[in-house]
Amino acid sequence: MNNITRKIAWVSYDAINSIVIIVGAVYFTKWMIADAGISDTIVAATVSLASIIFIFIAPYFGSKLRTEKITWKSLLSTTILVGVLATSLGLPGIEDTPSDMLLYGAIFAFFLLNIFYQMSLVAYNTYLPRLITHKTLQSYSGFGEASGQLGSILGIFLAIGLLSIPWFEISTVRIFFVLGPIALVLSLLAVILMRKPETSEDLEKTIVDSEDNQNRPLKELFNSQYFLGLIIVIFLYNNAFVTLQVFSGSYLSLAAGWDEKTIGLGIAGTLMGAVIGGLTVGFLKRTITIGTILIFGLIVFAISISGLAFLGSNTQILLSLTGGGIGFGLLVATSRICIIILAKSFSQGEKFGVYAAVSRTSAVIGPLLWATALAVSSSLGDIGSRQIGMATLAAMIWLGLFVAILSKLHRIDIEN
Repeated sequence: MNNITRKIAWVSYDAINSIVIIVGAVYFTKWMIADAGISDTIVAATVSLASIIFIFIAPYFGSKLRTEKITWKSLLSTTILVGVLATSLGLPGIEDTPSDMLLYGAIFAFFLLNIFYQMSLVAYNTYLPRLITHKTLQSYSGFGEASGQLGSILGIFLAIGLLSIPWFEISTVRIFFVLGPIALVLSLLAVILMRKPETSEDLEKTIVDSEDNQNRPLKELFNSQYFLGLIIVIFLYNNAFVTLQVFSGSYLSLAAGWDEKTIGLGIAGTLMGAVIGGLTVGFLKRTITIGTILIFGLIVFAISISGLAFLGSNTQILLSLTGGGIGFGLLVATSRICIIILAKSFSQGEKFGVYAAVSRTSAVIGPLLWATALAVSSSLGDIGSRQIGMATLAAMIWLGLFVAILSKLHRIDIEN
């Protein structure tokens, strides 16, 4: 398999996997809260517990991804598990009124899906430095993020299309019987195409090939310049995004009064914004530093989520969702580049294991803060309490911007 085919497969993989992940995050959680009557607290606890377990697994899992072969096998196995678990989310839909066994079995599958999907991303991100050079790092990180969000948009529109069919409309979760197998087959194809050929003398020298020392103690990583500030920023903006992703469906339904199809279009607006953000990083000429782009992403994200908390007209809400997507797309693409730059003499798997663990730490704190904000402000009713929750997310991003400026992250660049 030539390197171009492998790069295309890498970019495509995230798009395919995102089809079921976004639908699970938006429609499955919305179904649990609004249709099945599961409380926000239980949903938050499910996501948080999965994240706690993953936080302990991630650095160890990443440390084992020392070779191309091990990384590929890990990506293959986690991909299969993600596809099977995603399909099983549809099981409550086989009964008009699902039994407790089916209901809580699906919640457990959602719990496991959150763990194995994040493990697949550790292997997936570890693959990037094995495919590209420093010269193409910015482009492929941006294109990969844009591709993932395009897959999410496709997932949303597939869900909207399926929900127009009466059988799926009766029980929203039945859409996973279609989307799960589609994502499984296509993502497996991408993993197969990603595999390194037995004869690879003609392949270009990648980032991994050019890094001679990959055995420094991992604890030294946190002493490197800018790294601690970057990790805090990643933690804070991921807090906001993960929580928004989990509760966006119920927020737009209960606070804004949107129906399922309108919610889908709103989330598609967010995802299209993220595509724009990723493509901006991919196509942007290296005339400004990566760190400066990251700070700009924080500004856009903070302003947008602040606007979302005010719940104005439908147009204003849609603009806020789209702006939030642009900011997040910029942040994910640039954060991945910053991790590769700052941790260049450490094992690829270990540094992305740390990156993933920090990102998912936010999935512990964020949902719990959301549930706490709703509980504290419950006297304001469904709409008011959820606005307070959204304002809490905005505050996290503004804090992240303050840390980024204080840590001088604007100085980070590929040429460092």
